[in-house]
Amino acid sequence: MIPQILSEQDATLYQRIFALQHDGKMQAAEKLLQQVDDRRLQGHVLYQRYMHPTAYRSRYRELQAWMSDYSDHPGAYRIYKLAMRRKPDSWQAPVTPQKWRNRAARDENIAQYHSPTQRSAGKQREIRRIRRHIQRLIGRGQPTNALKYLQRKEIDRQLDAVETDLARGEIAKGYFLAGLDAKALQQAELAANRSGNFVPQAHWFAGLAAWRQGDAERAATHFSALADNHLPYASSWDRAAAAYWAARAWLTIGQPQKISHYLTIAAQHPRTLHGILARRQLGQPLAFDWTSSALTQGALHYLQQFPAVDRMIALVQAGQPHRADLEMQQLLGQIDPSDDIRLLALANMLRLPASQLRIGNIAKQQGSYHPAALYPIPTVEPADGFRADPALLYALMRQESKFMSHAKSHRGAHGLMQIMPATASYILKDGSLRRADRYRLLDPVFNVTLGQR
Repeated sequence: MIPQILSEQDATLYQRIFALQHDGKMQAAEKLLQQVDDRRLQGHVLYQRYMHPTAYRSRYRELQAWMSDYSDHPGAYRIYKLAMRRKPDSWQAPVTPQKWRNRAARDENIAQYHSPTQRSAGKQREIRRIRRHIQRLIGRGQPTNALKYLQRKEIDRQLDAVETDLARGEIAKGYFLAGLDAKALQQAELAANRSGNFVPQAHWFAGLAAWRQGDAERAATHFSALADNHLPYASSWDRAAAAYWAARAWLTIGQPQKISHYLTIAAQHPRTLHGILARRQLGQPLAFDWTSSALTQGALHYLQQFPAVDRMIALVQAGQPHRADLEMQQLLGQIDPSDDIRLLALANMLRLPASQLRIGNIAKQQGSYHPAALYPIPTVEPADGFRADPALLYALMRQESKFMSHAKSHRGAHGLMQIMPATASYILKDGSLRRADRYRLLDPVFNVTLGQR
């Protein structure tokens, strides 16, 4: 059971204050704030007010005071940057934000290719710039322009063979996603035939493109090459998927004797989609323990030495779980890693999905699996109820934003389901969502309600 930090009256007042400020009604919110007895969430209230995109323009004096009182809060760096932009020349600079480590974990440790070519720091920067430019072109739906850029003599001579083939693999992916299977297969095979051990996605997209063209034998060859590759450049997801599709491809071309071998490879990765499918087909059990780590009273008392913990609990009471999630992710970067499991138990109790997923991924890297944390159930629901399967919406939130409600992509997608302002504007026929009101997409309920339409 969640302990109560705020009185029922204060929790209700804070809920109304956050709602009023979200709607830009700052004076009404301030009147209610004066009635609150427990002021531990005042920093969050003022942050929401000062950073409101349309309804409030904060003054330097306010920002300076906020930094003096709340430099340990999430968002302190944003307040600090804004304060420095608005600081009069003769005024004292604000307090700097408290530092914390970003302990985000990747889903899996996968080896990255490093060229043996000796390069200066400047040359290494140039290689990174070339890669970024190619990825940017592909991201814009321009794989042909990316290929032309890669084929320039001044670009080609700077890359070694594997680096060129890594880029070809990305270009092949771009072609495949555009439905240009012949071009995808051509680029993928060029990369796979020369550097397949280092560029597993070349075999993957060669297999997919060949399959979609009806060439199951060619697909089987590429899927099998990836499934049988034991070098550390492919993830368990890559190998399981390739093995499962290799089994399908060999069956299609009349070689069923190979099916068991590849289904067995896929089944060795039971925490992947294709591993689960393979185990089902082989009649093997699925051993998932969905029990959440429980928070003991002793662990809670221990964690409450950190002021952020009581703020998290109070924020959940105030209907602001996404702000509590930010508090927890910042605390994760301040505590000793030996306390991670205690923090995970607290995240489970408070149902903070972004923190559950992040801590669960960190634990997974260390060999400790917590399925309930890796696939958390958020509390947010569409305003008009679930009309799509909740599991589908949760999967999209996990994939698109990792349950971070204030996530923004470099392309401009917003919120839990990473909705583009232009898309929101089109669906709702509301031009303001492209411009001044795009911040509404960061509201979890609004975002999910729109996302399921």
